[in-house]
Order: sequence, then structure tokens, then C-alpha cells
Amino acid sequence: MFLVTRNINKTLTKTLILTYIWEAEPGDEQMTQVLKGTDILYAIGRIDGLAAQLRADIGRATASAGVDVPVAHLPLLVHLGMHGPTPPTVVARALGITHPAVNYLATALKRRGLVAVYKEMRDKRVRVLALTRAGRAAFDQVSPVLDGLSIALRGLRDSDGADIIEAIDGFHSTIAAHGIADRYFDQMTDDDSSDVRILPFARALVPHFRALNREWIEAYFTLESSDHAALDSPEATIIGPGGDIVFVECEGAIVGTCALVFHDASRAELAKMAVSPSAQGRGFGRLLGEAIIARARAAGFDILFLESSTRLLPALSLYANLGFRHVERARSSGYERADVYMELDLNRSA
Repeated sequence: MFLVTRNINKTLTKTLILTYIWEAEPGDEQMTQVLKGTDILYAIGRIDGLAAQLRADIGRATASAGVDVPVAHLPLLVHLGMHGPTPPTVVARALGITHPAVNYLATALKRRGLVAVYKEMRDKRVRVLALTRAGRAAFDQVSPVLDGLSIALRGLRDSDGADIIEAIDGFHSTIAAHGIADRYFDQMTDDDSSDVRILPFARALVPHFRALNREWIEAYFTLESSDHAALDSPEATIIGPGGDIVFVECEGAIVGTCALVFHDASRAELAKMAVSPSAQGRGFGRLLGEAIIARARAAGFDILFLESSTRLLPALSLYANLGFRHVERARSSGYERADVYMELDLNRSA
């Protein structure tokens, strides 16, 4: 039992818990032929088609066994069945998905009475997810089906001569290490490199720090008291206590900014990252993030953390690519909008 379920669980995770641009039908050759001239869209179409076929096959097999659990929810069910009660952040790392995605799956399984949320005995601040008695029964019911499907997948590999799981893992690792968008931004940055500079803090640049941040905050949220304190007096609230602010200049114009906020001798915060809408999509956010990370390391901090919102999906993707990981929040936030907390271990990532 479970000799190969781990592999199919990894495949499910990487192909099912995604936001698709479209739902391609398996074998939709007309669509793929139309897209073949645009490699990136063609790749998405083929991958989506494969994912749809896998979902359909797994759904048929589990339904025939009387398993009443959506295919997209199986990775969490199987993980908890194999590893027992687990904090959401640990599940997210194990499955390779975001913390909000884990919360979504947990809520869906909780509605079905398959998952419950508890407080950890040793630390009441930490939540853990665990299977209920019904969840355990569902796991026991679906396990032999997934094992059988894994054997079938292995047979396909043996007959075709290609290790499908190894190929998927290799492609995923390559993209995770340096994604297509990262490569695109690298190209754009290389094209602009002669006209782009990271500038240190200067009093004359404070109006840009204020205007760039007010623009994005007011577009999505409402300015809070903590915003006013940082934007109205950045020298007193950020620079004076030992923090820093950097700016990115392109062709003589300030198009972005980001702050490093001191908290204590070992912890600092990446905050107030803003890029002008007209300059977005050119890799400036990554340049700002890398500049702040470099300054945090040089200052001797151990942990760099940030707070964000699930409404800011492009920003969350950037932070993940910079190495930040979702972890349980140890203290309350100073912002009502902040429902995401991420950390970067500066020692481990150095």
C-alpha cells in the first residue's frame, strides 16, 4: 500500500489546483493547432488538456468505487491520511501550493465533514488540520483506487519508455527555479539595463515614495493609520529607527519604490513596495525586492517578513519567487487588509 500513491499525489497537486486560463477539452486538436504558432499558449493548452484527461480518469475511477470526494480535493485528503494532523503551512509546503489554496481545500472538505481544524496541544496559536472519522473512512476508500491508478500510470511509463513522473518533476523544478515570466523580465531588464538604476534614499525622493504607495493602496483598499504614519513621515518611522527605502529609476523617471522596516535585531520587514502602473510588467518589482533583500542581509537580519493581501495575486507570486514562504502569523497585524504573512530566512537563502 502507498508504494506509488505519493507520486500520483504530486501529479494531482501540480495539475489540479490551478487557475486555468481556459478549460481545454482532452484531445481538442483544433485549439492546439491554432495555438501552435504561439508556443506559450500552445504549452498551456496541451498541459490543461492533459490535466483535464487526468481529472476525468481519476473521477471515473473514484466514482466507480463510490468515493464522493471531488478530484481537486484529493491531495489534501491523501496528505492528511498519510501524515496525520498537520499545520496548514506545512501542508502548503508539502503539496507545493499556497496557504490560501490549502485553506480553500480545507474549507471544502470541512463542509463535507471530512476535515476538522484543531489547535495544537503544545502551542494554542498554531492550527492543525486533521481527518475526521468520516475523512479517515474516505481516505481508506480512495487509497486502493489511487494505488491502482498509480500502477496504471507506471504501466504507461513502462510501455512508452518515458518516465512521466520524472519528466513532470523536472519541468516543474525548472519552472519553479526560474519561471517563464522571470525569464521574460530578465530579457526586459537586460533591454532596459542601461537606463535603469536602483537609487538609495534621499529626502528629495520622499514625494515619490508617498505618491506611488498612495496610488496602489487607494486603488485596492483604504489608507489606514499605519499607512499615514509611514507615508507622511518616512524619515521618522522608517529611516530613523534603522530601516531603508530604495527607488528604481528608468530613463530618468522614478517608477518604483520599496522599504526595509527595522523591527528588532534579527527581524526586518519588506514593506511599501510600489511600481507605477505604466511601468509594471518589466521586472522592476523583482529589482526592488532583490535590493531590499540584499540590504537586509548586509544589515545582519535573520528574518525578512512581509504582510500582504490575497487580493494582490501578482505581488504574492513575486514574493514566492523571491523565496518568501507562507507561515503562521505569530502576532497581530497593524493593517486590517493584511490577511497574508510570509517570511524569508535570510541565512538559509543566502
